[in-house]
Order: sequence, then C-alpha cells, then structure tokens
Amino acid sequence: MCGAGAAGRRSLLKPQTGRGFRPLSAHVALIGVPLLEIEPQPDTGTVRTADASATDTPCSAEYNSPLLSVQKLCPKVTTTLAPGKVTATSTVAQARIGLPGVPVIDVSGLTAVPSSECGRTTGSTTLTLKIAGVPVTVSGDPNTEIPLVGGGRLIVNEQLPSTGADAGLKVNGVHLVLPAGGGEVVLASTDSAMHNCGD
Repeated sequence: MCGAGAAGRRSLLKPQTGRGFRPLSAHVALIGVPLLEIEPQPDTGTVRTADASATDTPCSAEYNSPLLSVQKLCPKVTTTLAPGKVTATSTVAQARIGLPGVPVIDVSGLTAVPSSECGRTTGSTTLTLKIAGVPVTVSGDPNTEIPLVGGGRLIVNEQLPSTGADAGLKVNGVHLVLPAGGGEVVLASTDSAMHNCGD
C-alpha cells in the first residue's frame, strides 16, 4: 500500500525541464566565408525531472581567438518542489567581441536567469557593458535593443517563450546580430520550462 501511495503521489508531480547552455555560441561569416563557428559550450544538456535536483556541469575556463575571447563560462540548472520550480543559470565572467563591421564590445559579470513554475515565468540579466570603450547603462528590461554603428544590433536580456511547455522562458543574456546577415554571437543563453500544469 505504501508503495502504491508513493507512486500515486509521484504521478501528480509536474515534470520540470531546464537547460543551462550556450554560455557561448557563435556563427559568423564575412562575404560568405566562415570566420567563427562555435557550437554551444559548455552545456548541461536538457534536464528533465520531477524531483529536486541541481546539475554539476563543470565550467569552461576560456575561449580565445583574435575575434572573440571569453573567460569562465558556467551553466547550472536547479529544480525544487512544493511548489515545483526550475531555475536555469548561465554566467560569463568576461568577454570581448571584436568582429569586423561592429565596434568592440566588452562584457563582464554576465548572468542570465530564467525561472519557471506553473502559471508564472520570470527572467533577468545582469552585466557590465562597454561599447567601443564607453560604458553603457542597461535598464534590465526584457529585449533591450542597442543599435550599433555599422548596422548591427545588440540585444540584452532577450526573452523568448519556451516551445512545447505549459510555462517556460528562454533568456539570452547578450545576443549580437551582425549587419547584412553576417551571423550572430550569443552569450549566456539558458532555458527553463514546466510541463503538465493542467494535470
């Protein structure tokens, strides 16, 4: 009887999914010639559970190239019960983007966090930002867009709904969109979602 009761209680739990991924990804080309092609790293992978849990994915120390340098990239996903909630976190300690056609972008202390529970999602991004050496104050509002000299744009705290979830949110801490379809760089991207909220 006890086993059956435990199984019944478990069936009422809401599966939670999260992914602390893409502290760094980039796809950049110039006149059709690839300059940067970086797959998401490091990556917790998709976490799906109805239990309280926390990932322990190791941080990546750094990525360095003449066009992009990034230090200490860390992803994490935490789930809790009563109420069910999933929080995904992606952090980047320092980054410098120096790509053709846009001013140099310096980012430090970048943290992107979406949290989801049935009926409610929240997201936030914190960072220190400089563009062409000039400090830029960012409001913290979702989807803050900064036009760049040369035609590119920088989106800070980009927030998008998670697909296939009852309640979910994806946050891209920094999303650089290059002009003329030249590609993109994403720093601190992460996703949280709740499922079976109506059951």
